Amino acid sequence: MEWLTKLFEGADWGARIPAYAGLLLSVWALWRGRTVVKVRLGNDPRDSTVVISNLSPHAIEITAVGLVEADGSLTRWAEDLGLNEEMPKRVDARSELVLQLDLDMTIRLAYEQKARGRGGCYVRVAGGRIYADPGRFQRWWWRALG
Repeated sequence: MEWLTKLFEGADWGARIPAYAGLLLSVWALWRGRTVVKVRLGNDPRDSTVVISNLSPHAIEITAVGLVEADGSLTRWAEDLGLNEEMPKRVDARSELVLQLDLDMTIRLAYEQKARGRGGCYVRVAGGRIYADPGRFQRWWWRALG
């Protein structure tokens, strides 16, 4: 603890307090400006939808939509749904986008969830980051279980 007292011995607190306050404010602004996307499946099992909620203060572009398989791997839906012509899709700040799945994807999703007991969906944004339901740790756990 002696090193700590030496560090603050000749401290100019009139300059350090505003500097630390500025650092905290910049970290807070960085935290609030980050991209936050929530992905979930719709509630109706007969008519599957993917609901994408953009909670960030800026617009995002969705470049890929897909299925999280029971083993935790990611499978693209864009080719199967015919969404390639419509991709990328723009989601405005603090708004939602609902994608309707066709019958084939609804059946496959129901199989993954009923027969295997797990599954979900994911989206990839223009920056390359993946947002999924279930999350990264749960997908890793599914891969570990096999």
